[in-house]
Amino acid sequence: MGAILGLRQAAITETEDNNHRLGVVLAEQTTRTIQGVDLVLRDLMEQIDRSGAHDGASLHAAFGGIEIHEALAKRLADLPQAGGFAILDAEGRFVNLSRSWPIPDYSHTDQDYFQHFARSEDPRVYVSEPVSSHAGPGVTTVMLARRLTAPDGGFLGVVFAGIKLDYFNALFARIGFSDGTGVTILRDDGVFLVHYPAKEGLPGTRLPATSLWYELSRGGGGHYLSPGVGDVLGARFVAVHPLNAYPIVVDVTRMEPAAMARWWRKRSRSAPAR
Repeated sequence: MGAILGLRQAAITETEDNNHRLGVVLAEQTTRTIQGVDLVLRDLMEQIDRSGAHDGASLHAAFGGIEIHEALAKRLADLPQAGGFAILDAEGRFVNLSRSWPIPDYSHTDQDYFQHFARSEDPRVYVSEPVSSHAGPGVTTVMLARRLTAPDGGFLGVVFAGIKLDYFNALFARIGFSDGTGVTILRDDGVFLVHYPAKEGLPGTRLPATSLWYELSRGGGGHYLSPGVGDVLGARFVAVHPLNAYPIVVDVTRMEPAAMARWWRKRSRSAPAR
């Protein structure tokens, strides 16, 4: 019996090690994917800061022209994960955007990222909940946003970019994971952004508040056995990998039956005949 239990623990340890190694790689890849878009936002913020724009009128005057639209559109060529870039003023109106010209005239004040920065002087990046994209039917994005601050410290507006979530699904499909392995990308508050293989209706929902995931995420990562969320497939081993630079967590999961398959076969062969 001791040998059997030892084999079982060895199978669990091997699964956790494999999940961890894969998670390190995917967390780094996810960071680079987000960072490529964020660098454009940071560059745009620096340009606006250098321009001396201090209110809506000066922001529109300096950054509302077609040359800014064309410059933003060009930045998309090397960023297939990006759905577009935009600048909003403090009233939630477009100053400029990469997607279309002339600039549409409607308000974004109801968007979570705009409300967050209108109420807060948060200097960090904000990641929205998944939303349907204007890039095309069936395209879901999250918005990566940063606050524009006027020289007097007041709220000047927001720069933001869409990140297409299908980009991650396509990336993970090319990797070719072993049977029973999946990847989940969540906000650090437990909101699902991506799950591969895809699960209908999961993005935008939230992990149960009782999940051990929250403690591990706040503590820098770790492993746990999850009963499963959003399906009836059963328990799975989960490796939790918070990103250092962004409020994002990457999980690598392995279904318990797949992880323990070899142990079950060995146990069956060693069981006494009846």
